[in-house]
Amino acid sequence: NLLLSAQRRKRITADKRRELAAAAGALRLKVDREPVAIAVLDELAARFGLSAYDAAYLELALRRGLPLATLDEALTAAMTKAGVPVV
Repeated sequence: NLLLSAQRRKRITADKRRELAAAAGALRLKVDREPVAIAVLDELAARFGLSAYDAAYLELALRRGLPLATLDEALTAAMTKAGVPVV
């Protein structure tokens, strides 16, 4: 979603999107399979004025004690208020 959005907004080219997608594919990413109650995401989204996607990122960072990297101002503000380190 991030890469496609960046391409649609003309921030990157299709070639750059493919390059970044390939680089991301080479990372040793882990899939979080722990179920999260919709009510928890709803509460975070409402409390901090976030989208459902961003509330899910915030919930994961809070639950796992991880920092997040983002340029999104609303998510950065929510992270600061919630005590999540911003990268």
